Amino acid sequence: MRKDQATDQQIIRWQKALSDFGYPYDLVSGSIADEAFASAKELGRQNGFVPLILVPGHWNSRKSPPSKRCERAQELMQTTPDVLAMYDDLEVDPENPNPDEFDKLVPSENDVVVTGLSITKRYVPAENAQRAWDEVAIVSVPATSADELPAYFEWGGWNSAPSSEQIVAVARHWRQAYGSELVAMGPDLLEFSVSRPPQDHASAISLLKEQYVFAPDSFEFDREYLERVAAQLRVNKSWVFWWD
Repeated sequence: MRKDQATDQQIIRWQKALSDFGYPYDLVSGSIADEAFASAKELGRQNGFVPLILVPGHWNSRKSPPSKRCERAQELMQTTPDVLAMYDDLEVDPENPNPDEFDKLVPSENDVVVTGLSITKRYVPAENAQRAWDEVAIVSVPATSADELPAYFEWGGWNSAPSSEQIVAVARHWRQAYGSELVAMGPDLLEFSVSRPPQDHASAISLLKEQYVFAPDSFEFDREYLERVAAQLRVNKSWVFWWD
């Protein structure tokens, strides 16, 4: 059955982005992306690259050779900001809620557990269901760690999304605190895999505050919703963020 026109356009723009970025990549079915990515990580450790999954979407990209992208990434990472200063924005931005409201959230029971990759799937309205993309790309990036990947794509800095440098700083902070790593990227999506989720309610609330500052579009400021999210942070092995 022919894909709808909107999906066709997402695939075309994704294919252009893969060509524009210029890094080597392999195409795999979204249904086996978890296994293929695990193999790519092992191969990357042996051969000096970091894999990242890129999924179809409405990418905006410009053509540039990988050598130039690597040079630019090194420049960007020389100006990586203090991540703690970023989180002060929660207290000074009048569009954000009072941080004290987060501290009033009470422990809740978790009802959803996420373990595998999420953005390798897409929502199909006609079926009212999530379906794996027919193809996603596993890109081989000459970075030294997953923290650096946004800089190698100059991902961010548009609309309300943090800059590449800010995302690198946050990724480093979360890796140290929670064992997280950036594993997948869409044109407006980031997905992290997490090995050490927060173990208690207070730690989950602290992380929730950070994530709210990082990607406020990903959350609703509703007390019941946020209590549910805090509960999920204690068990989920995947974090997905998006920006409008």
